[in-house]
Amino acid sequence: MGSMGARTGDPVSMVFERTQTHTLADGTHITNVTHEQFYRDSEGRIRTDHDSGLPAQSGAPTTMVTVLDPVARFTLHWQTGGSGTMPRQFTSVDQDVLAERASRRPSATDAGTDPSLPQLHRAPATPQPPAQTSERPRPTHTTQNLGTQQVLGESCEATRTTVVYPPGLLGNDRPITTTTERCLSHEFGRALREVVNDPRSGTRTLTLQSMTRDEPDPMLFHPPADYTERSQTPE
Repeated sequence: MGSMGARTGDPVSMVFERTQTHTLADGTHITNVTHEQFYRDSEGRIRTDHDSGLPAQSGAPTTMVTVLDPVARFTLHWQTGGSGTMPRQFTSVDQDVLAERASRRPSATDAGTDPSLPQLHRAPATPQPPAQTSERPRPTHTTQNLGTQQVLGESCEATRTTVVYPPGLLGNDRPITTTTERCLSHEFGRALREVVNDPRSGTRTLTLQSMTRDEPDPMLFHPPADYTERSQTPE
C-alpha cells in the first residue's frame, strides 16, 4: 500500500493460524504456532495483528500491530503485551510527508549539473578486466496453476511454485527443492491458505480459521489511549 490505495465498502475480519514445523537430524520435532488477525473496514482501513511467537520478559507473548489508514494517509505501528517497563509508544508515518520529501530529492542527473552543489573531480576510470564468460548456477522456478479452490466457502486461485537450487549455488552438493502452494483471494488481496516446504527450515503453513463480514470496531484502527506518539516523519 505504498500509494495508500484502498478497497472500500467490503468490511471483513479474519483470523489466520501460522504453523512452522522443523525436524532435526536426530528426529526431534520443533513446532511453533502463532496467529494473525486481519481487519478491513468500509473506509478501506486495514489492521493486522501478528503474534511474535516468543514470550517477553513478563512471560506474556507480544503482538505487533500495523494499521494502514488511506483516509488519514497514515501508517501506524505499535506493540501490545510484553514487559510493563517498556515505553508504551506507537510509531506514525505520514505518507504525504514521505511523498513530499521524495519529490524534493534531486535525481542523480540533476545533482551532477546543479551549480550550487560541489563538483567532484573524479579520477580516470581504471580499466576493468574482461567479464567472465562462465555464469553462476541459477535457481529454476516453475509455477503450476491448480485452479479455483474453496477455503471456508471463499473462492481463491491456487498455484504451486517449485524452486530448484542447483549444486554449488548455496554451498550445497546436491539440488535443493522448495515448494510453495498458495491460494490467493483477489477479493481480499491476500492468500487464504499457504504451505511452504523448505528442507532448510521445515514446513510453514498459513490457514484461514474464521471470517466475518461484519463492520470491525472503529477503535481497532486507533492506538491504545495510554500510548504516546513517536513520529518517523517529523515536520
